[in-house]
Parts: sequence; structure tokens; C-alpha cells
Amino acid sequence: MKTTILSGLLLILSLNVQSQENTEKTNANKDEVFTVVDDVAEFKGGNAELMKYLQTNLKYPEEAKKNKIGGTCFIKFIVAEDGKVNNVQTLKGVPNCAACDKEAVRVIEMMPTWNPAKINGKSVKSYYNLPIRYKA
Repeated sequence: MKTTILSGLLLILSLNVQSQENTEKTNANKDEVFTVVDDVAEFKGGNAELMKYLQTNLKYPEEAKKNKIGGTCFIKFIVAEDGKVNNVQTLKGVPNCAACDKEAVRVIEMMPTWNPAKINGKSVKSYYNLPIRYKA
């Protein structure tokens, strides 16, 4: 008898937990920015076009050229559901070259729209990390 009651109680509790999970999934915050998606955000035309865009628009700061400073700047930004780039941040900059970091942010902020990330075929906001290399 105790086993039957205990089994029934566990069944009721597990159904309650499962229904809470489903409610949370369907009521996802519209402002949520995803890190795991089915299809990642992509620059229109793919990586080859992204590289062309960066080569055309990125200017090597005079200070860095003069002092032969090189390195990689890691930039993080959000690609919105409509493909617009926003919330551009420097995660890790080029040592001794704030101008390099500033230039990378400038170029990313003026990017054209991307193809947004998707979950279950629906466009969502997602984070994107982009390394930008400056060669001395």
C-alpha cells in the first residue's frame, strides 16, 4: 500500500515538473540572447565575404604601424533577429594598442545586416565572437 502511494506521489510530482519545463520553454523571454542555436548567424555571403568586408574597411592604426604592434583583438557582439549587429564589445584587446581595439569595434558596428541565427527555423538573437588579427 505504501509503495502504491509513493509511486503515485512520484508520478504526480514528475508531471508537475515536466509541465513547468514546457511552460518555461514556450514563454522564453523575447530579449534572450542565445549561445547555442540550430543555425549560427552568418555574414551575408559567408566567411569569404566577411573577410573581404574586413579587408576593405579595417584600417591599420598609424600608431600600431609605427610601433610594429600586432596581435588579435577578440570582439563579441549580438546579431539580432533582423540581422542587425549591436552591443559590440572587446573581449580581449591587442596588447598596447587601444587604437586597434577601437578600430575593430568601429568596423563591426558599421557592418551590414547578417543572416540571423535560428532555432527550430525561427530567427533569434545570438552572440557572435569574431577574432580580428593585426599583423605587425
